[in-house]
Amino acid sequence: MKIIYFSAHPQLNLSDRSGYATHMNGMIRAFGKKGHEVLPIIAGGAVEGLGAKRDKKNNLKGWAKAVIPTYFWESIKDYNLLKKNIGALADLTKGIKEFNPDLIYERACYLSFEGIKAANDLGVKHILEVNAPLVEEKDVLESRSYFYGGALKTERSQLGSTSRIVVVSEILQDYFLKKYDLPQSKFIVTPNAVDPSRIEFSQQRQEEIIAEYRLESKTVIGFVGSFFKWHGLSMLISAFKSLETEFSNLALFIVGDGEESKELQLLAGDSLNNSIHFTGNVAPEEVSDYINIIHIATMPASNWYGSPMKIFEYGSLGRAIIAPDEAPLKEVMEHNVDGLLIKPAAESLKQALRELINNDQKRIELGKNFQKKVLDLHTWNHNVDAVLEGF
Repeated sequence: MKIIYFSAHPQLNLSDRSGYATHMNGMIRAFGKKGHEVLPIIAGGAVEGLGAKRDKKNNLKGWAKAVIPTYFWESIKDYNLLKKNIGALADLTKGIKEFNPDLIYERACYLSFEGIKAANDLGVKHILEVNAPLVEEKDVLESRSYFYGGALKTERSQLGSTSRIVVVSEILQDYFLKKYDLPQSKFIVTPNAVDPSRIEFSQQRQEEIIAEYRLESKTVIGFVGSFFKWHGLSMLISAFKSLETEFSNLALFIVGDGEESKELQLLAGDSLNNSIHFTGNVAPEEVSDYINIIHIATMPASNWYGSPMKIFEYGSLGRAIIAPDEAPLKEVMEHNVDGLLIKPAAESLKQALRELINNDQKRIELGKNFQKKVLDLHTWNHNVDAVLEGF
């Protein structure tokens, strides 16, 4: 089968070191491994280095938000997004005419109707992957704009017109079923996943990391990924600092970067660079090395609908996991079997950390159990099989 993988979002770049890029690349590679010919058409590009340009825009954004009322600022942003969508539609239309695909597989984005429009206009089958309640997410995290009503109509049209809807959790499926009265038969639930063939690590590199951060003989509690407020990292740091008074051999290893970095380092206080270590972003090929030196891998908090990529990356390497008991996590993990699922609160996190700090054997058992589940059920190849079954 010939497949166009399409993303209209102007800032989603395949080279980014983030969960969404891992997801996009994972699906593209898996389509190829299954024998399909894939043409990625990615509005945000695939060339490393575009992130710096976005950072400059973010500085301008901060200035503009300070002087322009939120509603008008968000309306300007959305208007500019709609203009960019015209270019994405032109690129997709050109790609369809030249590549002659059997299928368009589109990663849905806010205010975008280009994929389904091109598919309908040119008679190509279409599958829509939706990883969040996009209109609600925009409303909550950024604010509503003049285009809010149009965005709802676009979302309804996208979901109603596509042949198949791929979502990352059952609770997200239920949200769309209720909101738009869609047939459940259109939905496929595929949580995030890993590519076992790309799991590689170096014992030498791990020894270098351990020496660099003075982690010898330490029980290492870790977090790997982008920093967002809903990840609960401030709660993790506070819980860790409290536990330092009970245990003398602990280290907190925070791998990644994000919007909260400076604030979190201030929260670490005197523990920064002593028992609490921030690495910044690391090369994608070394992520497994960093995860592999962690004894207790954490995801302190999450949102109600998402499938956290880091959980599957932790699991693929057999790490013991503490995660929130949100519905998407409970769909893939069993408490006290695959990991510890906790209320996203400081005291619950402290109790779970204390339990695993004191029990090496339980850490090993939890890690092994979830590792088997991840490698058996949660791979990108498995997801592609589910998405294309009977299509």
